[in-house]
Amino acid sequence: MSKSKKQRDLGYKKWEATGDAILLLVVSENLHRLPRSIEGSFVIHYLTSNKMLAKVRSSYKFPFKFKGQNPITVDESKGDEVEYYIAFLYYNYGLESARRFIFNHIIARHIIL
Repeated sequence: MSKSKKQRDLGYKKWEATGDAILLLVVSENLHRLPRSIEGSFVIHYLTSNKMLAKVRSSYKFPFKFKGQNPITVDESKGDEVEYYIAFLYYNYGLESARRFIFNHIIARHIIL
């Protein structure tokens, strides 16, 4: 692997990790909206799982393409793209923009509040 490819992969992983942390933060912030009968840790696991994020990825058209990747078919890769996009929103438009995306496309669509 060339040095620039390694650097690009490392950069992608850092953004993905940032998006993952923001996703967890925003989902956790919204736990108070749930009925008491729903277990919070279940909701966190459900909404942040690769399977759920793959559903989001399949239903949301991102405004850019992920360079250097083959067509994505694996849930984990699709989930990584959603986390990357959340970080993109955060770094370019701020936390409120990332919160809106997470709430509108993940929380509100997949949990009855």
